[in-house]
Amino acid sequence: MTPAATTIARDDITGLVLAGGQGRRMGGLDKGLQDYAGRPLVAHAIERLAPQVGPLLISANRHLDAYAGFGHPVLADATADFAGPLAGLLEGLRAAPTRWLLCVPCDVPALPLDLGAQLAAVLRSQGGRAAFAVDADGRAQPLFALLDRGLREPLALALQRGERRVLGWLRDLGAGTASFAARDAFRNLNTRAELAWPGLELREMVDADLAGYKALRDATLLASPGAFVSEAATELRRSAASYAGRLAGGALGACLFSLVAARASVPPGNTGVSGELLGAVTLERETRGRKRHIAHLVGMMVAPDAQRRGIGASLLDAALARLRRCDGIEIVTLSVTSSNAAAIALYARRGFVRYGRLPRALRIAAGQYEDQDLMQLGL
Repeated sequence: MTPAATTIARDDITGLVLAGGQGRRMGGLDKGLQDYAGRPLVAHAIERLAPQVGPLLISANRHLDAYAGFGHPVLADATADFAGPLAGLLEGLRAAPTRWLLCVPCDVPALPLDLGAQLAAVLRSQGGRAAFAVDADGRAQPLFALLDRGLREPLALALQRGERRVLGWLRDLGAGTASFAARDAFRNLNTRAELAWPGLELREMVDADLAGYKALRDATLLASPGAFVSEAATELRRSAASYAGRLAGGALGACLFSLVAARASVPPGNTGVSGELLGAVTLERETRGRKRHIAHLVGMMVAPDAQRRGIGASLLDAALARLRRCDGIEIVTLSVTSSNAAAIALYARRGFVRYGRLPRALRIAAGQYEDQDLMQLGL
């Protein structure tokens, strides 16, 4: 192991803001330039990183002039194929005028103000040439890393071998880790909804959300009764507690999870307070043995005053990402009112295909019916 660094001063560190991604979950938008709380995301990252470093660099692959307007040198990847954050790191290591490089992504507006100090402390005490952050839940945050400039050649070789995983490369190096207690310090913004609603979080529904879930469901039911299988008169009389089956591990055993879009966090361990819910989606799994590879999206809703702001798309993306991590799930199905063109278009953009239509699936009134489209997606 490399001997421990005797000291790592602020002026010994070059900062690197990684803003060179494709922004897939934002529909291809250049994430760093998107507005959040009145300023571009990259400006938030620069503001919190600059006091921790000497020189500062920006890694970007589009809109280079716009990024240059923030007053720091801009580095583009050596290749034009969006090779991932490791390619941006390599250019940062090559350009850094100091021994150490402290990198952060552009989409974390509350990144720790003591990030560099904590990572430097690990290298001082343990030695080595790299250290990265671990969040309050024990998850690795490899894009928050302090690296020795001498790693540029090993990184170039790793990229030539086809390595694209930052965490994999750091672990191969035997990188140290620093743990951070602040729960929101590494919360990244991946969707347009999170940008439009500062403080919005997508998370699993908990007991404390049941009252908010009922309020959300009642509001959407009254605004769009034709989109629901249930009748308004019956649903409005239901208690909040009756929706406990929508919680993972509920009594019915079929619910995989329900995700909610909430304005405010539920404090850890607090089961009596919930932020306002702006949307929700529920996924259930088939319980019959030969169908357990199938999940059903059984309900997605967005508050009437929060629609057309990306919340539905954000919930769907989060749900699909989580489904792909569920062991044994191969197919997800859903049914949607055939007249709901916006929802059908959203599902189609995410890869769902229509495999049938059920005529007169919903009886709205005497002689009035709605068809339902049946859609599925292979995972």
